[in-house]
Amino acid sequence: MSGARGGSGAHPLEPRQAADYHGDDGVLGPLGAAFVVVHGETIVEPVAEGTNRAAIEAGVDILAHPGLITAEEAALAAERGIFLEITTRRGHSLANGHVARMARETGASLVLNTDAHLCDDLVTDATARAIAAGAGLTDAEIAVMRANSEKLAKRVFSAC
Repeated sequence: MSGARGGSGAHPLEPRQAADYHGDDGVLGPLGAAFVVVHGETIVEPVAEGTNRAAIEAGVDILAHPGLITAEEAALAAERGIFLEITTRRGHSLANGHVARMARETGASLVLNTDAHLCDDLVTDATARAIAAGAGLTDAEIAVMRANSEKLAKRVFSAC
């Protein structure tokens, strides 16, 4: 099953604990990061199976494009206050509906991100809302997801 999630089946590198990057209070830590995002097990790129779980166990802030995240992983993310990403990025967004369903079933919090690599990857608010709705999110869930993003942005910018 290792290829089903785009991974090579290799065990991911042992992650540093998120506290190495930022303190438990969300303030800049010894390595200077205001927040930590990990590239999840997207279905469109080779990512080692186990990366989602390792990131969640390390206590990252955002698990980006987690692909076919399991209910167990999503529940652990919910328990640890880790945001799961709904992405507007082509390819990565193919699993948005699954991510949204796992978040809804487990109580995990969502954020929306463009994962922009180029200016052309940026989207309008209307497009972002349409992508979130296409993932099956209700207007109320989209509003909560947006509030999560704003809360995280305020925390990050207050640490600068």
